[in-house]
Amino acid sequence: MSENFQIKVSLKTILVIDDDYGMTDLLKHMLAKLGYKALSASNCVEGLKLLEKNKIDCVILDLSMPQVSGYQFLMAHKKLDSIKHVPVIVLSAKNRTDDVQKAMELGANAYMKKPIDEKILSFHMDKIVPNHYSANLTSEVSWI
Repeated sequence: MSENFQIKVSLKTILVIDDDYGMTDLLKHMLAKLGYKALSASNCVEGLKLLEKNKIDCVILDLSMPQVSGYQFLMAHKKLDSIKHVPVIVLSAKNRTDDVQKAMELGANAYMKKPIDEKILSFHMDKIVPNHYSANLTSEVSWI
């Protein structure tokens, strides 16, 4: 006798804010392999709107953005009570010590340098937004 039932799993959602569509696609693919759901925004204004309207567990943010910079995003993020609890990981080609220090002082939880390394991404995601689900989940369980 077998009994089937559904297991509903809610994957943690990561918001990627980057104006480079190739980088966004690469990050979405890497995050999916790590068992996360990813949304994306091509600028910081769109990113703030998505962050306020959706349940986001973490943001991955580029600093060099058109119109509103990643630094300005960090300043706005920490002032908005509804979203300031959401951790932010900066991913940037800006690799000078003062860039890293400024981002961390503005509230970034971690800083990764481009080009992205999948192992470094995995390390920061595990540390900041642990996801105890596998990307290869099964939705049915059979009892015999």
